[in-house]
Amino acid sequence: MKNLFEMNRLWVRMLHKNIKEAMQQEAKELDMLVGENIVRLSSLEGLTPDSYKSSLLPLLLSFTRSSKHPLSQQYLIDCIIKVFPDDYHLGTLEKLLEGCIALDKDVDVKLFLMELMERLGNCSEGVVGREAFEVFGKYVKWVIEEKGEKTVKLLELNARFMLFTVKLYPSEVGYVDSILESTETIIKKESEVEVDCLDLLMNLLVITLEALSLSVLELTHYSLLVKCLPFRLQTNLSQRILLVLINSNQTLTSLDKLGIFMELISSLTEPKSKLEINLQLSIAKLIHFICIEEPEKELLAIAKFKQEFSKDPNKFILTVFPGLVWALYKLSAKCKDSTLYLKAHEFAFQIIGELALVNPEAAIKLLLNGALVLNEHGFELNEAEALFMQYVDKAISLFHDELIDSNVKYRVLILIIGTVERANSLSDTFFEQLTKKVVGSCTRLLRKQDQCKAILWCSHIFATPSRVIKK
Repeated sequence: MKNLFEMNRLWVRMLHKNIKEAMQQEAKELDMLVGENIVRLSSLEGLTPDSYKSSLLPLLLSFTRSSKHPLSQQYLIDCIIKVFPDDYHLGTLEKLLEGCIALDKDVDVKLFLMELMERLGNCSEGVVGREAFEVFGKYVKWVIEEKGEKTVKLLELNARFMLFTVKLYPSEVGYVDSILESTETIIKKESEVEVDCLDLLMNLLVITLEALSLSVLELTHYSLLVKCLPFRLQTNLSQRILLVLINSNQTLTSLDKLGIFMELISSLTEPKSKLEINLQLSIAKLIHFICIEEPEKELLAIAKFKQEFSKDPNKFILTVFPGLVWALYKLSAKCKDSTLYLKAHEFAFQIIGELALVNPEAAIKLLLNGALVLNEHGFELNEAEALFMQYVDKAISLFHDELIDSNVKYRVLILIIGTVERANSLSDTFFEQLTKKVVGSCTRLLRKQDQCKAILWCSHIFATPSRVIKK
């Protein structure tokens, strides 16, 4: 220790002077010797975590404070952190950091915190314990409030603290949210946030998302920080959040979760966002991740989803809206209440009406599928049979009024015929009305050979087993 003290004193004296080039090499060698002395101290035989805590560390901290020069103090603490084992630091973390804040005001305590977090972050939670988070949190708060560091430096520190926390305490959502709250306080102090700060904020949010997945929906301050990002970074983060949901196979099980999720990806629904078709298709999958037990709340969730993507309907009508219709068909199968059952089908009918303005063929296919869904579950409710007629009537109407291409008309008419053929639960009155309309539609085809083939297909309607048995 005496040898270390003398060499450090000489090194500090040289630091205070404007040394010539010839002496610079000598100063560097002294620097190395000081470090080597600390390495030897860490290798002393008989040194234990207890003796380090009770004797050696207090001596080293006292020696460091006495050197007075900030560069020397910075170097000595850095050596102490680097050369002594992790278990030594775990037992003396509070004492070491307390010694650090007592050093010269120009010493960068933030670097010590980040270095310790990086080292101890590689240990397991059982080894580190929960006290480490509290100690780091205390001194990170001190740096933020007392040191007057630049925003970019404070965000670097918080990003490192977040990485340490999610590695060791992934289940402690409260720990993560407290760091986000601290970050929000730092950001709000700035009237205009610099580009470097925004990149660091984005990095911190991505670290949180990758570690916690959809648990970020439980964080109060996560969505608030997302709003601090510019639109470009918000869109980037929204895409990441979207893919996390799709790849995790988790579901949104409440209206609250859906609301927070839609808020986090709201930049994707803005009219100014430019989305590739693959991303639009990924968005279309979202509706199938809504899984709420109460049918009434699920209907509200689908309505909220539809409202969000109606900001720019031209962008999503071909990709998102068909999925909404299928979600409503699926929901109707769970409904035992006739009022809710009717609401689900009326909502589906409304969405199909909007789709028909853009793509009549796709709308007709959805209408026919809706009719088949009703037929599959039987017409137990009085309204179901009328709904079936409404779906097929609308499909026939679109066939007459909106389709122009001959090949498309023939293909769609065959689908209509097939739907009527499968309607084995339909009453005779409604069945006769539909068959007249379908057979009459065959004459609307342009080519004679198409008319003949369509009429032949119509003959199958009357030859289904259920109809033959009835007759």
